[in-house]
Amino acid sequence: MSACTSIRGNYHQGNIYKEDFWDIWLNRFQQYRDREWMRKGVCGDCRFFRYCLGNGMHLRDDEGRLTQCLLKRMMGEKCSDV
Repeated sequence: MSACTSIRGNYHQGNIYKEDFWDIWLNRFQQYRDREWMRKGVCGDCRFFRYCLGNGMHLRDDEGRLTQCLLKRMMGEKCSDV
């Protein structure tokens, strides 16, 4: 179970065929709810972090590094931590 089909497998939170959906929803998804772990790398000192909260989960690699910052991309700047 994940928030979106385009998010990497290591961000999946459970399996509805093996676990209770409501339990997964209530007790997991902490990486999605508290985004402070994303405040590193290019996001570490970004003054816009409070608006984008580190971009979408689908823009993070397996180690949690940002693959591209959409704000910087729109501004024509270098946009990745990788």
